[in-house]
Amino acid sequence: MALALASNLAFSGRAVLTKLLKRDHPGAQVTKSDACLFFHVSRCGLCILVPCALVLDAGAWLASGADPVRLGLLLLLNGMAHALYNGVSFAVLAKVSIATHAVLNIVRRVLVIAVAAAVFATPVSAFNGSGFVLSVLGVLAFAQSKSRGGALRTRPKNLLPV
Repeated sequence: MALALASNLAFSGRAVLTKLLKRDHPGAQVTKSDACLFFHVSRCGLCILVPCALVLDAGAWLASGADPVRLGLLLLLNGMAHALYNGVSFAVLAKVSIATHAVLNIVRRVLVIAVAAAVFATPVSAFNGSGFVLSVLGVLAFAQSKSRGGALRTRPKNLLPV
């Protein structure tokens, strides 16, 4: 659970930090193109994740007795698919606001869960269904607020009556 939370925080942090980097340092070599920035962000992630994976999972890999060639091919295929997904996500992030990107990510997750539940005939509990409905309602509320032009463009001067 903690690693899933850390993953979500890192994903959101990547979106916010890359937008801030492009805004605050437009002349930096790294921010000259989205492809260059994506490469450097991915390289940093790889340098962090490979040692963690080796420390946390190497023992399980060795103990499983899995064919190293097959495992290597699966890891390569998974890495390429994930890099493609992240590249598309990064390209979308360059075109939309952080909030819109976050909402699109929620839509993607809800659709993946719904399709997986349908394809694999996974039973959906009332709790899971209510989470699905809440996600859809949140996305609809966001879309409606965007279509109105955003009701609150400026922050009120006094949040509390003093």
